[in-house]
Order: sequence, then C-alpha cells, then structure tokens
Amino acid sequence: MLLSLLQPGDDAEMLFHDYFPLSPAYTLLDSDGSYRGPVAAPRRDPAHRTRRLDGTPVPLEDWQAAWAQFARRADLVVFSRNSAEQVAAVWPDLAGNIALRPHRLRNAVPRLPDPAPDAPVVLGVLGNIGLQKGAGVVQALARRLDRRGAGLRLVLIGNIDPAFALPGATRVHGSYAVDDLPQLVAHYGVTHWLIPSIWPETFCYTAHECLATGLPTLAFDIGAQGDAVRTAPNGVEMPFDLDADLSQTVLTSLDRLRAGPANGREEKVRQR
Repeated sequence: MLLSLLQPGDDAEMLFHDYFPLSPAYTLLDSDGSYRGPVAAPRRDPAHRTRRLDGTPVPLEDWQAAWAQFARRADLVVFSRNSAEQVAAVWPDLAGNIALRPHRLRNAVPRLPDPAPDAPVVLGVLGNIGLQKGAGVVQALARRLDRRGAGLRLVLIGNIDPAFALPGATRVHGSYAVDDLPQLVAHYGVTHWLIPSIWPETFCYTAHECLATGLPTLAFDIGAQGDAVRTAPNGVEMPFDLDADLSQTVLTSLDRLRAGPANGREEKVRQR
C-alpha cells in the first residue's frame, strides 16, 4: 500500500520511533517479555510472527522482506546509534541509507545541585512505566526495599501500569511536568535516577532529562538508554543479563557507585 502511494520522483522517509518495520513485536521483546538482541531472521519466537486477515501465517522472514521493499525506496532515519545497529542487523544492505538524527529535548532541564554527602539515598524513576519500560523491575525492586526496611527509598515520578502494584512504602507521584523537576527532586529528596527500561529504546527522552539534572543516572546497557548513559559523565551503565535478577543488578550497581569517589562521577570523567 505504501509503495502504491509513491509516484516517480517522490521521496519517502521511514522514522524509527519503534521497530514495527523489523517485527510485529515493535519493542523487539520476545513472547516472555524479554529482549534477546537484534531481531534478525530466522527468529522462531511467536512474538515475531503474525497472521494475515485470512489466517495464513506471516513468518518474520516474510515480514522483514515485505517492509524492505519500502525501506529501499526510503531514507531510513534513526534517533540513536543503537537504533542504527538494530536496523543494520536486519537489513545490512541498507546500512548506508541510515541517517542518525538525535532528538533535542523539548524542555530545558536545569542542572540541579549535588545532594549533601550525608543525604539519604532516594532512587527516582521518571516517566510512565509499562512492561517494556521496566515495570517488572520497578515492582521487584520496590518489594526488595519494602522487605529490607530502612535505608534506600524509591519514588516514582510518573505512573505505573496497574498490573504491577507497588508496596505502599513506594511513593508514586503521578503525572508531572518537566518544568517541575527541580521542585519534585527537592520535595522527594531524589539523589539518583533509575531508567529501568528493558527494551532497546529508540531515543529515551527520560534518560536525557535525568542526565541533564546532573544527578547520577543508572540504565541498562541496551538501546538508546545505554547509549545515553555510556557517553555522559554522570551516566552509569548496568549489565543487562536475562539470567540475573535485574532488581538486584540495580542495587549492586548503586552500591558500587556509592562506594566510588564522589558517587563515581570523577572516576568516569577520568575514564573518558
């Protein structure tokens, strides 16, 4: 249908705000909700198959081949280096057609003062959190902290999928405006940020907003969120291991960060 709309001499763009042209599972998660790398055929997980209206199956190879017909006529636009890698893994012959155009933040985020050295640790999660955004990680982490009692606190500045209920001790602020972040950080005493997303994001505004505050920002080393923290002096990459308890990975990474000099920021600058 898209090809039929193109007339000779027309231009086309394919913008990768998600990965629908690469798989019916547009976040690239398998049927168990896990990310297992670029979805290059053959990939037999049922999440990456679909059916036509008449019920006939469409395997991943056919899906990607059909979309490739349009992709060959289009400029392929991605918003992070990882997205370029995802697309090139599926269509290596089109790697030269991929243009990287990172977004700019829609709202200026002021840099915030460093927390006092003796401030209690408060881990902030920013945004609206569903399955692919790491709701399971947040729930497991909140339950761990609830069992542990005193110490590290968790606050969600945003909302969470109701299927992932959080213990009462975890504060859920609800909807927010980016302009309100300085007041919200001060109100809740946020000292660190967590980007819990478990899919390879295509840009991740919240990661860039958190990093812009200057506070240490933790994210798994996948997708655009991994790209963002990898190149920021206050970014902290966490290993994304499906065989590990990711909530424990967060706590372990936070403990290591807190043990380092000045919350790890000077050390990361030296490494760069």
